[in-house]
Amino acid sequence: MNNKFFYIGNNSYHYDWLHHLNQYQKIVRSGDKVLEIGSSNLKKTKDLASRCCHLTGLEKFKKSIPKASKLKGLNIKINNGDWGDLTKIFKDNRFNLVFASHVIEHVKDDLSCLNQTYKILKDNGYFFFITPNRLRFSERIRGLFKGPRKFPYHDHLREYTEEDIRQLLLKSKFRNSKITINGFVLGINGGSFYLFLKNAPYFLRRWVNFWEVIVQKKA
Repeated sequence: MNNKFFYIGNNSYHYDWLHHLNQYQKIVRSGDKVLEIGSSNLKKTKDLASRCCHLTGLEKFKKSIPKASKLKGLNIKINNGDWGDLTKIFKDNRFNLVFASHVIEHVKDDLSCLNQTYKILKDNGYFFFITPNRLRFSERIRGLFKGPRKFPYHDHLREYTEEDIRQLLLKSKFRNSKITINGFVLGINGGSFYLFLKNAPYFLRRWVNFWEVIVQKKA
């Protein structure tokens, strides 16, 4: 069942992505040049590209880049490269919007990645990223039985609380930018079964599954 407040069911195209896409299309414009950091899912990349003038992808793992034949005729070009080398790959002030879904928790130097993103972003452009909440409800339950998670954990070098994100941005070149942090999804969200509130009441905000961060670079 999928209604305004909660979701229960099995859906291969996850609600969290549909939520991000809805937020993305509120800020992207048809004439924008967009950079997607982490372009390993062609369906999602096409979703983003269909709403802008041109989408450039940056994918660290060469084997995850779609074959050129699958991109033929599309407004998409995907480069092999690392977020930590962003300014070596792209010129300053090149993109209107930079999008990164579930990438920042994997990088070695998150502050450097933010500062490089600032440089390649145009004035008044947007940096839009999504990352899991370190204090999410499902992790709290797991922690009761197995203890606090220690990082690095699998391929996550770190995870963030809302305050962690705010402090990171305030240390970065985005410190004077407009910063919006939204928390969403509270419950079980993974595997083949989903049961969660789409938006948590404010008093439960610290236990949401994901942080959605939208930063507008000050001109």
